[in-house]
Amino acid sequence: SAEKGNIVPDENCYLGFDAYEKVLASDVDIVLLVTPTHFRPQHFKAAVAANKHIFMEKPCAVDPVGVRTVLAAAKQAKAAGLTVVTGNQRHHRKDYWEAYIQVQNGAIGDILSGACHWDMGNIWEVQRQPGWSDMEYCIRDWFNSKWVSGDSMLDLMVHNLDVLTWFMGGYPQTAIGYGGCARKKVGDTYDYFSIDYMLDKNRPMLVTTRQIDGCQTRIGEFLRGTKGSAILNDVGEMKLLDNDGKVIWEYKDANGKPLPVKNPYEQEHIHLVESVRKNLKLNQAEILALATLAGIMGREAAYTGKEITWDEIMASTLRLGPEEYKLGPLSKDVYNPGHAPLPGTDPKA
Repeated sequence: SAEKGNIVPDENCYLGFDAYEKVLASDVDIVLLVTPTHFRPQHFKAAVAANKHIFMEKPCAVDPVGVRTVLAAAKQAKAAGLTVVTGNQRHHRKDYWEAYIQVQNGAIGDILSGACHWDMGNIWEVQRQPGWSDMEYCIRDWFNSKWVSGDSMLDLMVHNLDVLTWFMGGYPQTAIGYGGCARKKVGDTYDYFSIDYMLDKNRPMLVTTRQIDGCQTRIGEFLRGTKGSAILNDVGEMKLLDNDGKVIWEYKDANGKPLPVKNPYEQEHIHLVESVRKNLKLNQAEILALATLAGIMGREAAYTGKEITWDEIMASTLRLGPEEYKLGPLSKDVYNPGHAPLPGTDPKA
């Protein structure tokens, strides 16, 4: 932007669904993949093929077809020695890493269960304007369009799912859930989800997300172990408790003062540049892809009202969105505003 002293000549600004190809054809070293989620797998695959270092925002796909595209391209990026840093910003926070070390060293014993929440008010919505086609409206209001965003079980919950699977050391084997649309006025996404996952060793994991104004805000992660519990969130409360509720570790200095945390949204880009300059070959693509798949698994469990297994969602042929990208109308099976799928129905209906 001009106020930051970054002036991009008009000839280097591209518009359209093929704009990414023109960027990749240039001599840039690093690309940032920050467009609406649906397009991420296509852009990531092309960026890897163009031998670019990459920053990839979360989540990385809206469906299993897209996740598998990302996983395959991630392997190609690793073989080529490319850096891929992702928008899982909690992986770039020192307080989360310090808590992770404590947990891995047995401070709360063997982890028995986990829970995470991203419950907050409505984020944003765009009212349709005269002259906008279905496609243009879906992209302008992409957060509330299921095929573009993947629903809130991905765009927000992917952060917390990533933390739980990171700390618990595995991905869910099954998911059963529910959700619905209580207040949302635009789009075809749900505004709340609650998912019961089961990991290996019969370890349950509860996940909730809600975007409804006037309700209790709750964002963070909780772990229960044989010797205690962990309370984790990104607003400074990072602590471990024993089974009697006594604090056994906090992210504080010797005087009990909270330790500073560098801005993780800046740190992720610092790590990106460091990895490129020092040839560290940092590659977080698979971590993001698998956390995204866990979110898709929970979403589909809520949409269908059925138990979904990890193997089923990994092999699923489900693909959201149109076959062809162009401005104009969209068919009902792609975009059905105000009619989010009901349990037991086809997710694309």
